[in-house]
Amino acid sequence: MRKLTFFVGAQVKPNVILDVTNMGWMLEDEFDLDLVAKECSDVDEYFDSFTKHTYKGDSKTAEVRAFYEYLKTNDTDVAVQVTKPTQYGWIVGLLAKRFGCKFVYRYDTDAFYSYVPRQGTEKIKYFAFHNVLGRWPPKFADGCIVLGPTGKGRLTDRGVDEDRIGVLPPSIDPDRLASFTPPSDLNLDHIEQENVVLFIGRLNRMKGFDFLMEAIPDILERRDDLHFLILGSGDQPELSEELEAHVTFTGFVQPSDVSGYLDAGDVLVLPSLREGLPRVILEALSSDLTVVARNVGEVTSATQNTFSTRSEFIEMVCSFERLPKNSAKKYYRERRSDDHLEFFNKV
Repeated sequence: MRKLTFFVGAQVKPNVILDVTNMGWMLEDEFDLDLVAKECSDVDEYFDSFTKHTYKGDSKTAEVRAFYEYLKTNDTDVAVQVTKPTQYGWIVGLLAKRFGCKFVYRYDTDAFYSYVPRQGTEKIKYFAFHNVLGRWPPKFADGCIVLGPTGKGRLTDRGVDEDRIGVLPPSIDPDRLASFTPPSDLNLDHIEQENVVLFIGRLNRMKGFDFLMEAIPDILERRDDLHFLILGSGDQPELSEELEAHVTFTGFVQPSDVSGYLDAGDVLVLPSLREGLPRVILEALSSDLTVVARNVGEVTSATQNTFSTRSEFIEMVCSFERLPKNSAKKYYRERRSDDHLEFFNKV
């Protein structure tokens, strides 16, 4: 069988693991699958569909050397860059061309617009890195994966032929969520309010955490029946006595435990300043939650409940019961298999 090699490098993170393992599930009947990743316990535990090639080290030099050695000693038909489209796009793309195999570029985050929410010299740095250096890997790729129409537009605007682009959003396994049991220490008895608003993500500006905390007092003025349950690592601000009764911080939560909190929630808010197509939205929709999210990346392809301004956000949260609930079924991996097989067969 033909072989596909997925390069993950040091980015062995929960969302990447799920993206790659779900793709493996969809592709394993027609392709041999290899994985090149940093040596760690998660690689040992997951990726059952793949032959694993691991290496030690965190540096870019270690990543380049590992993929070079892999291609030098293994034949493959297609090399796939899974994440970090600018950095890994160059590593995987150039080495794939060097060893005569096809190269698939994956635009998994809105890298070309990552400079927009940045400030000061960071804005210049991000623009130069992703919009000057980063525009070349998709141009010399044999095929490009995007997560939705926004990504497709980003690539065609930069000269990539439309017929080389496959729209392959992240897929989810509904059985995975259904099989989880709530964590044993999940105790929400202290929440006296009727409705729970979930925030899941790092507690930083880019995830919209500062934006959320500034909006909460105005929301509570209109809806004192809401409780904000905030999951994620980061510095937790001091709360006033009034806010303490309406806000709970859990700290970091293992991905396998998130479904227990989704079951306890009524609405998920995602005010991130930059995203691709966040898996947390798809899992929230699969758990029958209403989703309110900032209009960035591919968010509008998953939910119509998007906002651009603070006033829109506050209004949506305060009236979330009247918002439509979108379905996650189109993201079930059973429904995405044909798209993936068609794309890789074409490449």
